[in-house]
Amino acid sequence: MDLETVLEYTKEAITALDPEWRYTEVNHSAELLLRRKRADLLGRSHWEVFPELMNTPAETQLRYAAENGVSVKFEQFVPSLYGWHEVRAVPIENGMILFSRDISERIRMLRDEAVRAEIRNIIEQAPIAIAIMRGKEHRLEIQNLMFQQLVGGRNLEGLTVRNAFAELEGQGFFELLDQVYIQHFRD
Repeated sequence: MDLETVLEYTKEAITALDPEWRYTEVNHSAELLLRRKRADLLGRSHWEVFPELMNTPAETQLRYAAENGVSVKFEQFVPSLYGWHEVRAVPIENGMILFSRDISERIRMLRDEAVRAEIRNIIEQAPIAIAIMRGKEHRLEIQNLMFQQLVGGRNLEGLTVRNAFAELEGQGFFELLDQVYIQHFRD
């Protein structure tokens, strides 16, 4: 197998730029990542194709790599692609090779984690007892300190309400929760 075949079939998006920032090579994965055909990229300037990257950290990093002959790695949101890319820029004798991949899902997960942590923090600081349940089995997902004190200091996170409060069986409480759940997800 020759190098050209390997580059064409690797999952990583690989592009080559000449000293004037024009695309000279574009592999299949790069076509998919950049949502443009190879023929529409070859010979065109990177800054012409992605003008929204001018005056961003991506431009700063790429120009630094080119001027200093050093490899750089950075993450950049590309508005026209509505995605986050991780880029490794490696200067070569006649330009630069860019190794890129979509990291949008990882960024979304990090942001979701940050939002969950902030929600948890707000709930924990609330001056009332709060417990959040999820799913049809009413699994306790979050509880604050006041709720924990209300239930005798027990940490019930991860338990279903039926398991956490088995002593309530037969009093209609679980059935009421089931009705609320069904009503909420039916409408």
